[in-house]
Amino acid sequence: MTPDYFVQLEGLNTAVYDYGNNSGRTLLFIHGKSLYSSAFKEQCHFFKEKGYRCIAFDLPGHGNSEKKPLVHIQ
Repeated sequence: MTPDYFVQLEGLNTAVYDYGNNSGRTLLFIHGKSLYSSAFKEQCHFFKEKGYRCIAFDLPGHGNSEKKPLVHIQ
């Protein structure tokens, strides 16, 4: 799935998926530790048909969002 746009979160490009339009109430979907935003795809399509706007994003290090660089300790 291609993100609709990216926002900066903790200095990293964070993938955002925006379903619906700006005229309805907005629902925000935030995934857990080992998931990513596509887990909400069916829910977002359901609520979009009901007139809601749904926003889901991949937290940093997940899905299409940037990962923090590894820190090497010497």
